[in-house]
Amino acid sequence: AKRTVGSIAKQALDTLVSCFTPAIPAIAGSGMIKVLVVLLSYAGILDSASSTYTILNTIGDGIFYFLPFIVAINAARKMNVDVFLSVVLAAIVMHPNLAALGEAGSSVSFLGLSMPIMDYSAQALPIIFGVWLLKYVDKFADKISPKIIKVFLRPMIDLLIVAPVILLIIGPAAI
Repeated sequence: AKRTVGSIAKQALDTLVSCFTPAIPAIAGSGMIKVLVVLLSYAGILDSASSTYTILNTIGDGIFYFLPFIVAINAARKMNVDVFLSVVLAAIVMHPNLAALGEAGSSVSFLGLSMPIMDYSAQALPIIFGVWLLKYVDKFADKISPKIIKVFLRPMIDLLIVAPVILLIIGPAAI
């Protein structure tokens, strides 16, 4: 059956929505905590310089900052991909060593290529596209990995292909 542009767009939108829908209650609750913190601060009940303010704001901000992890889980479920490898991709882009390589927007050399330093906190699209790529790379890695060493070779191939593609191409294009 020939797929139309409309059906492809509908499928893409369905996938995007599926990556967020299960997290809506957590996102809504966290957002309301952030609203409460602002209201308490505005009313003079909570000092914005206090540690209580910082802790409450962090409670409300946690899901937004670490959104790549939440999205990775939901994308993996939607695309029938290994959840743990998907979360590892989120962990790679969120790893503090990457941010420590330079200021966001600067570039470093990776395999002789210029890799932009990006802030992946609160970003969803790089991980959604990364998990989509993982789906296809994993089929390839599974096919070429000998059974006796598949348990570590397949995920190694997956990560060595997908993570650099996210860092060099998908991430910079999707943010």
